[in-house]
Amino acid sequence: MVFNAAAEAQGDSPAQDRELVAIRQLFAGHHDEEAQQRLENFRRNHPQRELPEDLRVRLRQP
Repeated sequence: MVFNAAAEAQGDSPAQDRELVAIRQLFAGHHDEEAQQRLENFRRNHPQRELPEDLRVRLRQP
């Protein structure tokens, strides 16, 4: 349990990983608007988490 808490403190968690997989699946299924919204929400809610390159390039720049 301590390991999971440490991982979440560093910005990695299974729930975050699952959300990134779901976002990738949305992009793959051409649900770009929903994927983009979820990606932006993810970035806003987890600013400490470094996005993988494939998702980082899809993130809209302000």
